[in-house]
Amino acid sequence: MPNPDIKALIQRIEREGASRENECSLAVTADGFFVSGEDGWGRPKYARRDPETGGVIEPGQAHDMLVPRYLHSLDAALAFVERAAPNLSVENLGEMSPDCGPLAGHWLAQLRPRVPRPRMTGAITPENLLSVLDGFEPVSAPTPALALILATLHALAAEAHPS
Repeated sequence: MPNPDIKALIQRIEREGASRENECSLAVTADGFFVSGEDGWGRPKYARRDPETGGVIEPGQAHDMLVPRYLHSLDAALAFVERAAPNLSVENLGEMSPDCGPLAGHWLAQLRPRVPRPRMTGAITPENLLSVLDGFEPVSAPTPALALILATLHALAAEAHPS
């Protein structure tokens, strides 16, 4: 269930990059977390609902210790894709080649719906190839985790507001 704050979060992450504050915003906006109170220093404490039981999973630690490192860890980013967008799968994830100019060294991520692919028939032409590629627009970022998270958020925004 996409949240209308996703577009604002995309813009902030694209502008600021990977930060713990952006990870906490991501957790609340798209991964079922909520602010459950404050710790002893006035910082927010985070909790999330258990998807199976509906019960609250309360952190043992204060502040942001429960929130995964989505923007810093590829494992956390992949887990985010599975939870936030279970109907999508990773189509492409790879480092861009040195001949990509200013994007050399950046990572490219692309998601696609989890549906069977149509078979391509006839000659291999750009039109025939595009007919079987049903992924969302690829997204580039400096790290693989950041590219994967941004690709997921863009896909969720596109599903919420198809053009």
